[in-house]
Amino acid sequence: MTLERKTGIVIAILGWIAIASLTLRPHPADAGQVVDLPLNCLVCGESGAQDVVLNILLFVPLGIGLGLWRVPRRRAILAVVLTTLCVETIQFAFLAGRDASLSDVMTNSAGGLLGIAAGWNWLWLVQPGPRHAQLLAWLAAAFWLATLAGTGVLLAVRLPETVYFGQWAPQLGQFDQFPGKVESVTLNGRTLPGQRMMDSPRVRAVLESDSFTVSVRAVAGALTERIAPMISIFDDHEQEILVLGQWRHGLVFRLRSRASGILLREPAVALGRVFSGKAPDSIEVSATVERGHVTLRAASAGNPARTIELDRTPAWGWTFLIPGTMAFGSAINLLSGVWLGALILPFGFWLGRAEVGWLVAPACGVIIVLGLAGIPLLTHMPAVGLPGWLGTVAGVLAGAGVARIIPELSARRT
Repeated sequence: MTLERKTGIVIAILGWIAIASLTLRPHPADAGQVVDLPLNCLVCGESGAQDVVLNILLFVPLGIGLGLWRVPRRRAILAVVLTTLCVETIQFAFLAGRDASLSDVMTNSAGGLLGIAAGWNWLWLVQPGPRHAQLLAWLAAAFWLATLAGTGVLLAVRLPETVYFGQWAPQLGQFDQFPGKVESVTLNGRTLPGQRMMDSPRVRAVLESDSFTVSVRAVAGALTERIAPMISIFDDHEQEILVLGQWRHGLVFRLRSRASGILLREPAVALGRVFSGKAPDSIEVSATVERGHVTLRAASAGNPARTIELDRTPAWGWTFLIPGTMAFGSAINLLSGVWLGALILPFGFWLGRAEVGWLVAPACGVIIVLGLAGIPLLTHMPAVGLPGWLGTVAGVLAGAGVARIIPELSARRT
């Protein structure tokens, strides 16, 4: 058996293990939401687009493994389809809180097909000729730039023209209730009511202005397991507009953007070590958005104010793909750098295989500057920070380095 087929068997087995571990566990907390989803839906739920992308990616490794294993294409496709049908059947019949749907079958199968194609044609991708390598490099660069541009567009705050409702410490099924008492809430210094907003257009205009501060004064209580809004804004279609609240020890802020409009999950930011869990604890918190800069601030009796400042940049695209509820502090900058580096690594690899000589450095420079400085300027967002630049350069260099040292595997292929 060749090294290629042995590698394929290992990847296929790991793919099956990953699929089982990520799909065959119950989620009882989500059982109520799953009941409302029809089996024949194609993009399901409030984060349906995210589910579509993740379902495709989940089955790609299995497909790659089957392709490298040299399983005949029809049998490989059948194995992928049977795998997803088994998963969906088990979820539907036995696992609370897991949604089985036609969308899952279709997207899982699509991911498997992509993987099978990559597995069968891996040599063309890993060891292309110079002309093919140039084509692949420019396609990879275009994908990287398109991802940054798309992220910039999706992070723009665009709110529905509906009727808004302010909610102080609400009791909502998807959240915990804030275990304290909210005493006041203001938006740019004006009281934000805990009821239907008669001036919804004004509130919408303020939030879309990219220049506002939401402040809350409260008496905090115990710690929470899930996000517990101190103040939330929803509309009359039950769409989330804004949430500022407690999550365990941290302060969490989330604001609706275009991403929600295409059923992607909104990124949430957090300031840690705000809530002590000792009641009563008088506390003042705020979230300020100013030209894409987000500042969370918290101060309690006898303790100095704590703040965190983050920039919503086109490097945040990875946050749309995080399953479940997550909130990020300063680590979001490092993770964004890793994301940018991983995305651009194929460009560096194929450019290194393209044998373009002295054009390598200028081409890389133009692509990087256009992505990290030009796109933020065009999308009216803050420029990508230093971790993003370092991650991008490291990704290009890593790709080019791999292109130089990769062994000639074609000799081992049978």
